Amino acid sequence: KSYHYIGLLKSVMRLSMKSLKAAEVKEIGSSVMAIANEKLKAEKEATAGKKKT
Repeated sequence: KSYHYIGLLKSVMRLSMKSLKAAEVKEIGSSVMAIANEKLKAEKEATAGKKKT
């Protein structure tokens, strides 16, 4: 992963959402949060699995 990758994604998202309505941006934000929650859960499960052995 590049150091600048996250910054690039943030900039692209900000620019691409400029013309959207607040409700549309909120819907996208909800989808991104769902992905983040899934990844967090997977990371916790992986960490818990390592501690048990």
